Amino acid sequence: MAELAAQCVDSGLGSPRLWEKSGKNPSKFLEMALQSHAEAQNIQLIESTIEVWMNLWKVYDDDSHEFMLTMGISKCAALVVGEQAEKLEAIHAGLAAAWYRVLRRALHSGGLIFGYFDALQHYECLMEQSEEELQESGVKNELTSFNPDQYVPDCLKAVVKSVPGGKLAADLRLLRKHRNGPASCAIEPVLDMWRISRSPAFALLKDKENPERDDDVTLLPYCILAFQDGDSVFAAFDDFGQYAYENSVDETLIERRLNVKSPKDFPRAIQGIDCYLAFLRSLSTLYGVLNNSPNEPNP
Repeated sequence: MAELAAQCVDSGLGSPRLWEKSGKNPSKFLEMALQSHAEAQNIQLIESTIEVWMNLWKVYDDDSHEFMLTMGISKCAALVVGEQAEKLEAIHAGLAAAWYRVLRRALHSGGLIFGYFDALQHYECLMEQSEEELQESGVKNELTSFNPDQYVPDCLKAVVKSVPGGKLAADLRLLRKHRNGPASCAIEPVLDMWRISRSPAFALLKDKENPERDDDVTLLPYCILAFQDGDSVFAAFDDFGQYAYENSVDETLIERRLNVKSPKDFPRAIQGIDCYLAFLRSLSTLYGVLNNSPNEPNP
């Protein structure tokens, strides 16, 4: 732990004052140094939208020199995009669809999200339940009124049903063309999220790469992508959450293995953390714009 604390200092984190404040305890020093660094990255802005946690823990296996630095979320963000999409469409035909496609693709790069297709899938799962199960769950009446399409703006009806993927070159060109226009406050955070998500430092934990993960455990999404407050996406997520939270784990966004014998591991891990915090800052900025209370990162 002392060796890791030294690497932390070599990476530019911590200070002599923080070392004294920690009682010269390497474990406490590392915890305080990471927290201080997160505050310097304006984590307060992020936590106005989404709850983030970071852990540093010892890996108990054959190699006694390894630690794991992880970052994840315990409460997801909720983006409501319908009203903003209509404003974008009024500026230029097709701008709303381009904005939504880039946003959805960037969000998918960041982890698990809950959107239109997830609401439909949850609805289909409910339809497979028996009459008795539906009555016990109390969602029978909600099924009869489940119609996610009625909440989707006309300018997005085609794009929301398309599978995420494909080339976004034309969409990006259109967004960049209007980035300095009247909708810049909504366009710029999406372009930032897309740019950051393409960065090599944007390290993510892929579920398939974690053989120890329990397949029966539900991972909570880090973001809801809805169209109106109280729409069918929210309704499906609320029902999903009633049982998911009882059998779920917080979503892990980044997981970096640190070996004290590899002095480059720690700065690379911090680089990945900083990249993801930048992504979440842009997400929080967009959240403020959509809620008519723009969040601006501190200089």
